[in-house]
Amino acid sequence: MEINTTIHMVEWEQDWDDLRDVLHYANYAALDIETTPVSWYHPDFKILTVAISAREGEAFVIPVEHPETVANPRHQMHDLRTLIEGWDGTWIMQNGAFDHVALRAGNIFLRRWEDTMVMEYLIDVERKKGLQDLASRYLNVEKWKDIDYKKPEEESLDVLARLNGRDADVTLRLYIPMLNELHKHDMGTLYREVMMPASYALCNMEWEGIPVDLDRLDDVISDTEDELETLLDHIKEVAGRDDFNPNSYKQLGNMLYGTLGLPCHIWTDTGAPGTNAEALGKIKNMHPVVEQVLRFKKLRKLLTASLRPWRELADKDGYLHPRYKPAFVKTGRLSSEIPNIQQVPRGAVRTIFGGIPGHQIVEVDFSQMELRIAAFLAEEPTMMRAFQLDQDLHQITADAFKVDRQTAKSLNFGLLYGAGPRKLKWIAKEQYGVDLTELQAESLRARWFKKYRAIAAYHRRMVTQAKIDKGVTTAFGRWRPLEDINDRDYRAAGHAERQAINTPIQSMASDITLIKLTELEQAHYLEGIRPIATVHDSILFLVPDDKLELIPNIQSIMEDTGIFKDLFGVNLTVPLKTDVKVGTHWS
Repeated sequence: MEINTTIHMVEWEQDWDDLRDVLHYANYAALDIETTPVSWYHPDFKILTVAISAREGEAFVIPVEHPETVANPRHQMHDLRTLIEGWDGTWIMQNGAFDHVALRAGNIFLRRWEDTMVMEYLIDVERKKGLQDLASRYLNVEKWKDIDYKKPEEESLDVLARLNGRDADVTLRLYIPMLNELHKHDMGTLYREVMMPASYALCNMEWEGIPVDLDRLDDVISDTEDELETLLDHIKEVAGRDDFNPNSYKQLGNMLYGTLGLPCHIWTDTGAPGTNAEALGKIKNMHPVVEQVLRFKKLRKLLTASLRPWRELADKDGYLHPRYKPAFVKTGRLSSEIPNIQQVPRGAVRTIFGGIPGHQIVEVDFSQMELRIAAFLAEEPTMMRAFQLDQDLHQITADAFKVDRQTAKSLNFGLLYGAGPRKLKWIAKEQYGVDLTELQAESLRARWFKKYRAIAAYHRRMVTQAKIDKGVTTAFGRWRPLEDINDRDYRAAGHAERQAINTPIQSMASDITLIKLTELEQAHYLEGIRPIATVHDSILFLVPDDKLELIPNIQSIMEDTGIFKDLFGVNLTVPLKTDVKVGTHWS
C-alpha cells in the first residue's frame, strides 16, 4: 500500500480559512514540522514548513521560513500561532517533544499533544519506533525514500511540502489503530498519567536549560588539557619516541606487549593484542604507564566528547539544554543527550553547573530507591523492616557479615540483580574501591542470599514467569518482551534472564521519578522553583535563596506514595526517603 496525500499550500487568507474550516469539525489533527538541522536555540535554527492533517488523505502545509516562501514569514508565524493556540482539539505528533520545543522557539505553545512514538514505546519497547516503521507495521505501508534531512532547506518547497504533508497524514492514520493497541495492552493509564505528562515536564526542562558557570568550565577545560599534556609526556618517555600516539592501537600494543613485555590477556577478532579498557585493566598493576594510558584515554574522551562541545553548545545566557528521551531506554529509565546529563562524572566536572546569583542548586535524591523497590517486590522481610524503621540497611549488612560499610554497599547493590562472584568482585573494586578475592566474593555472595532469602526467590520467580510469558510486566503495567529467554544460546538466554530480574525494579524506579517530576511541576505553591535536570533517582532544582525553606515541601511530594495506589492500585509498603544537597554549584 502507498500513501497518497493531497497537499494544500497555505499562503493566502483563503487558504487559512480553508484550514480553519477543516479543523472546526475535527476532534484531533496531526501536526508535523520541518526545520533546519540545528538545535532550536542555535542562531541558524528556522522552522521551514508546518504540516497539519485533520482528514486522511490530505494535509495543509504552511511554508514559514523556507527560501521559496512567497508569504511573509512573520505573518505566517502569527497566523500559525493563533490557529494552534486557539484550537481546542488534540494534536497528534510523532516524537512530539521535538516539535513542541521547536514550535516554542517560534513563540507557539502547545498545551497538550498525543505522541505515536511514545505509544509504540509502551506497546513494544523492543521494536523500532520511526514513522516509517510504524506505518509499515500498522498501516501496511511500503517504506519510502526520504530526502537528506541534513540539508532540508536546500530541497524545493514543493518536495519538502509533499514529504511534510505525507508525514502528517501518516501520523493521523496511525493514531486510532495505535490507541486501540495501547488500550488492548492495558497501558492507557501509564500513557496518559505518566508518560505524556512527563514528556511535557521534560520539554519544559529542556527549554529552560541547566545553568553553566562558563568561567569554571573554562578552568576545567584548561586543567584537563594541562593534565593530558603531562600524561602524554610521561607516556612518550616510556615509549621512547616523541611521535608516540596513545590512541593508535598498533603503537600502544607494540609498547605494552613488545617494548615492555607485558602479558596480553585479551585479543581482538583479527588476532591483534587488545588495547581496550578491559584489556588494559588486566595489566594496569604491572606497570605505571598502563594507569597513565587509561587516565589519558578517559580525560581525552571527557575533553573531546563533553567539555569542549558543552562550551560550544552553551547558549548566549550560559545554559545547556539537554534533550531528554523518555521513550528510548528499554528498561524504562530516562536518557538524555547534548549533554547526556545522566553521565556527567562526579567531582570537578559537576561543579561547572550552577553559579546563578541569588540561587542555589538543590539536588533531591531518592535514598536507595532500587533496594527499596526490590524489597517491596520480593517482600523481603529483613529489608522491609529496615526501611520501615528507617534503619541503615548497609550497616545491617556490614554487621551481619563483619565487613566495613563500603563492602556492605557493594554487596547490597551488586547482588540486588544477582551478580555472580566474578561480577561482584569487579563491582566491589570499580565502584566501591573494595578489593575482594574471587573466593571471598563467592562466600559473601552465598551468605548474602542466605540472609536475604526472598531476593533469591524473587529472582527465580521472575525468570520462571518470564519464560512462560516470554516477557515481564512491571508493577505499574509496563511490558517488556524477552523473546530470547528460552533461546538455546545460553548467552542470549542469560541476558534475557537478567532483564527479567532488573527491568521491573529499574522501570518502577524510573516511573516513580517521572511521576514525581510531574507532580512537582504542577505544584503551584512552588512557583519560582524549577527542576533543571533528572539524574537517575534524583531531581535537580534551581531554587531562589528566599525559597530555600520550601525544600521540605519538595521532599514531602517526592516521598508521598499515595498516588501510586490512586493510579495503579499499588500500595507501596516500603517508604520512600530523600536526601538533599544544597550549594551554589552541583556537587
